[in-house]
Amino acid sequence: EELGNRLANYVDAGGGVVSALFTFGTYPNGFAGGRWVSEGYSPITSNRDTRVASSVDPLLERVIDDHFVFKGLREFNGGTMFFFRNTSTDPESTVVANWMGSPLIASMMDKFKGRVMALSFWPVSSVANPNHWSMGGDILITNSLIYVSRCFQQL
Repeated sequence: EELGNRLANYVDAGGGVVSALFTFGTYPNGFAGGRWVSEGYSPITSNRDTRVASSVDPLLERVIDDHFVFKGLREFNGGTMFFFRNTSTDPESTVVANWMGSPLIASMMDKFKGRVMALSFWPVSSVANPNHWSMGGDILITNSLIYVSRCFQQL
């Protein structure tokens, strides 16, 4: 609970947070807890089972095509063993991209002083495991971090 309370305090003070797969919902021993969960700081709220997809179609559906998170992204290839969640979103969040019919990227921009971005994919790349994403994940993660920091306005 302490981690969730500290993250919520950070966002309340104007800080930005990017969360990734296995940090959403209320599953014990795997999520921030505290105010992060009880006061709805995560744009993606599902605690449904994680899916492992094989031979994933590398096309991602851009819901907000001109969102900063896509800057420089040509393709996102999930690899042959792609971990993601069957997700639902907070009613006050905005879905930025979908993957296989579920929100892959969602943001919370107007609910709190700071920004929160949720990435519903396993951030580990093919560098660590040849079956994981091989293209574009690094750009999505980097751009999400820049976006929540608000530094993108200066780029």
